[in-house]
Amino acid sequence: MINREVFERDIDSFSLENQGVAKVDEALDDQQRRTLRFELETFVCKGHYEEGLRRIFESFTESLRRDHESPPAWVSGFFGSGKSHLVKMARALWTNEAFPGGRLPRDIARLPPSVSDSLAEIDTLARQRKVELRAASGTLSQGEGDSIRKAVLSIVFKALGLPAKYDEARALLWLRNEGIEDTVRTKLHAKDRQLERELRDLAVSSHLHDAILAAKPGLARDAFELGDKLEKFSTTGDVGQADFLNFFAEAVSSGGEMPIFLLVLDELQQYIADSADRAMRVQEVIESLSAGFHGRVLVIATGQSALNSTPVLSKLLGRFPVQVQLSDSDVEEVLRETVLKKKASAGKALGNLFSPAGCLGEIAGHLHGSAFAHRREDEDNLGSSYPLLPTRQRLWERVLATTDATGTGVQLRSQLRLAFDAVRKSKDAALGHIVGGDFIYDEIRMRLRQSSQISTETANAIDRLDAAADDRSRLKARALKVVFLLTRITGNSAQDTGLHTDPQSIADVLIDDLMAPSAALRGQVAAVLDELVTRDRLLMRVSAGGLDEYRLQTRESADWFAYQRGEEDALRSNPSAYESKIREQLLQMAGEKIRRLTIPQGASREIRRLKLHTDANASPKIEAEIPVWLRSDVDGTQAKEVLGDAARAGINSAILFAHVALPRKDELVRAIITREAADRTLGHFGEAQTAEGQEARNALAKQKRDAETRVNDLIRQALEQAQIIQGGGQVVEDGATLDDRLKQAATDAAARLFRKFGLADANGWDKAFNDAERGLVNALEKIGHQETAEAHPAAQEILQRLGSSAWRGSKLREEFMGEPYGWSQDAVDALLAVLFAASQLRIVNAAGSAWPAGRFNRRDVAASSFSRETAPLSNEEKRAIARLVRCRPDEAEARAPEFVAKLRDAQGRATGAAPRPEAIANALIDELAATSGRDLVKRLAKVEKAAGQLLGDLEAKAARIAQREPLWRQLATLLEYTRDLPESEPITAERDAILRGRLLIDEPDKVDPLVNRAADALRAALNHAAETYRREYGQCIKELEASVEWGKLPPEDRAAILREVQLSSPEGVPRVGTLSELIASLAACSPQRWSEKRHALRSQLARALTAAARKLEPTVQPVTPPRRLVRSEADLDAWLAEVRAAVLSKLPAGPVQL
Repeated sequence: MINREVFERDIDSFSLENQGVAKVDEALDDQQRRTLRFELETFVCKGHYEEGLRRIFESFTESLRRDHESPPAWVSGFFGSGKSHLVKMARALWTNEAFPGGRLPRDIARLPPSVSDSLAEIDTLARQRKVELRAASGTLSQGEGDSIRKAVLSIVFKALGLPAKYDEARALLWLRNEGIEDTVRTKLHAKDRQLERELRDLAVSSHLHDAILAAKPGLARDAFELGDKLEKFSTTGDVGQADFLNFFAEAVSSGGEMPIFLLVLDELQQYIADSADRAMRVQEVIESLSAGFHGRVLVIATGQSALNSTPVLSKLLGRFPVQVQLSDSDVEEVLRETVLKKKASAGKALGNLFSPAGCLGEIAGHLHGSAFAHRREDEDNLGSSYPLLPTRQRLWERVLATTDATGTGVQLRSQLRLAFDAVRKSKDAALGHIVGGDFIYDEIRMRLRQSSQISTETANAIDRLDAAADDRSRLKARALKVVFLLTRITGNSAQDTGLHTDPQSIADVLIDDLMAPSAALRGQVAAVLDELVTRDRLLMRVSAGGLDEYRLQTRESADWFAYQRGEEDALRSNPSAYESKIREQLLQMAGEKIRRLTIPQGASREIRRLKLHTDANASPKIEAEIPVWLRSDVDGTQAKEVLGDAARAGINSAILFAHVALPRKDELVRAIITREAADRTLGHFGEAQTAEGQEARNALAKQKRDAETRVNDLIRQALEQAQIIQGGGQVVEDGATLDDRLKQAATDAAARLFRKFGLADANGWDKAFNDAERGLVNALEKIGHQETAEAHPAAQEILQRLGSSAWRGSKLREEFMGEPYGWSQDAVDALLAVLFAASQLRIVNAAGSAWPAGRFNRRDVAASSFSRETAPLSNEEKRAIARLVRCRPDEAEARAPEFVAKLRDAQGRATGAAPRPEAIANALIDELAATSGRDLVKRLAKVEKAAGQLLGDLEAKAARIAQREPLWRQLATLLEYTRDLPESEPITAERDAILRGRLLIDEPDKVDPLVNRAADALRAALNHAAETYRREYGQCIKELEASVEWGKLPPEDRAAILREVQLSSPEGVPRVGTLSELIASLAACSPQRWSEKRHALRSQLARALTAAARKLEPTVQPVTPPRRLVRSEADLDAWLAEVRAAVLSKLPAGPVQL
């Protein structure tokens, strides 16, 4: 059986119409339609392709059914993943336009029910709305400038047969709306002109202007005026949002009805790039399309990255609710379902080929130990992937990625193209013959040359050998190709791939006959590699980690490697140079390991750290960290010497003694020399200026990385075998790793170094400090200590260490956090704070002032001075303060000043300006105010009874003042209204006596009787004045009603006159029941004011009578008789004569009213 017989398609008649590249555009010509049909025939709607289309169509169907905003979709995936292919298929399946011959896209493509059902549902919704399904697709880079709206309209215009340029399309739509498009076309056609061509010169085309005027003469007077009018279609810059939506709707609508429309924007991410401004404009356009038109527009966009992968794209997250991510597994599925698809009858033959009795064992060993090696899951796909091997597919993917940084090579020469070419190359070979791994070189050969990724010298040598007639030369060419490819991968990988250019790996890649024993080919490969080194001088052999590898060699690279060999010789002749490098790296790696270790000590698991000491002669100084004294064969120290030093240090020593032997020192030296020589060579030649130099640089960089890896491995192995010895000479042997042995030894060393740690080994010191900081003497209950603070063993240690001297806080911390204590800072600070709260410590700040009780300030600890308190407070003294201030005894010192403050406040409230008692200095208060700290506590405790009595007396006086001062102020108010009363003088005399004598709080109360006397007098006066007023008011009303004129007036006129002269009703009776009511009534109308109101009543009566007369006689004139004192008849006659004269003088003008 030959290879062509296993494939379902005839490889000779089968062709890649799209060359493996899907281009999202409108299929407008025959070639594009053939390409589209081929893509539909080969469309594999499975995996993420099926899931993506199903989600996109179902989400749109659901929103369209409810006339809601449509959900735009974002399709992402790496270059060559098939995202352009997917959206192109979506566009073709959407409109389902028939090909020549009548076949429909949905019939050609093999669609799963989930996708076909969704499309059928969209068809149904379109029929219900009596509209069409229409679509447009393209890339925004095809649009106009930086205008996103113009670019989208350009894609839509082109899809619907309009000119792609915005201005030209607008003009054509205008002609269509004017109903003259066909006429204009006919006129132009008569002159051998095309409308679309003339639209490019819209404003200046005389042929177009003449045709338009001929079709509709009324548009302008002449061609010049028409040209001016057509200038409006020429626009610069972006299009407004409203115009964008209007022109979009006008372009896509049919018969005035909006269709159900699909808009595909391929490579939208490439258009956006890193521009946040473009992203925002894209968001506006997508939002307007999906939110408008009753949700009839579905937008699908593509990009390499998921929306949450970059800050710019993340701005679009909320705008694309449907997100489809394609993967490499989708590409592999497409390959197996198209180019590589096998006949059902080929299954048995392929199964035998890849069985354990066949070639499975050979394949499983290819590139073993590398990132590209055979995997168990590959075995399920060996038959379907044939004649490609999964190991080689992975290798080719990496080659394509490293030879084309832009990714366009991967896109244009995708795996579909590679698979197609591989199948054609091996189609006539017997089953089991495959293409060698060097096949990829031939596929990318021209690109490598054009981009100078391979030196001309090497490329020419490969071409020369490849063109030779003999098989051996062609094998040499193939070997050179593989060395180049493998070196390309290893030289451009940030991490170790495990890939080598040794004879075994090169042969693995070259094998192209799976059924033939590979030993013969492997022997031939080894022989030609040797010839390429010794005879042809196209390769060089390098040794790395005991493995011979090969590098491409040119004349320039020979210079590089010759320089490297010279540096290696120089290093070998200078042992101190490479030994210093070994020691330097050994100490660096040991230091990193030791710094990572933490040793928890005690029940509180206080963290201890280790410190590396590297002086081979001087022993380490004991400090707060556990010292690890490291010596090795490199510095000439023997293991027995280290053991002797440990024994002499004694069992109380906290030092950890470590010795590192180097059993593989020769191998380590070789790796160091290789690394350093490669590094010096790279530094000497600098950046390569040619492709040959770059190849040499990449090879040396690979050597350096491999050597560095080897050095690290050897030193790491030596460190893991290091001998750890405790003080006293005991070797730590338990523990599989160095970390285990160090932790075990360090745990014992911590107990030796901090032998008094147990005094403060407890959990909860942080909580204890919080309580102690607030002055609580029982703060140590948080660590389980129920007795007094000074009885705690750690507190006793501090008090004993202080003795009779004063210690700086920083020194105290250093003392108790260092050896032999090793207490935590929380523990030290909590102990200091609780001893201070318990009056066992005296603390003075940097300025020499004592800390106030109950105020422990952690920030000032370091700069303050601590000493033992010489006169601590007794429990009875504390209880005395607790009784006075109502506090806990342990708060006595902190709360004692509060009692003094209360005394001073009460004294201030019990004295003051007259009539309060005069303020007189109190000796006890002044004495207490001048005392502070413990002295105040002790003094208060001594005068507890007197101080308490004094506070009680002062509070009682202050209470009487608070009660009587409001009455005193009311008395002053009442006296203001009694000035005209006979009672005013005696009451005022009594008030003055109280003021002079400061008798406000005298007993019995002297203010209240005066208030009552003044109030009674004012009540009587106010009631009398009000009653007199009311009698006078009643008399005036009687006189008014007795008047003849008044009787003649209707009631409404009477009421109006009374309102006018304010006689409608008398003033209300004043309320004088309570003192507050009396004062309010006096403020409203005093007795003097009532008298004024009574005297005004007669004047009001006269105005009322005059008003009544004028109502009856409009000309009536009021005359008021003069006031006289009549003593005789003559006086009476004189008065009558005066009145007579006054009346007579008025009578000519009208009636007179007296």
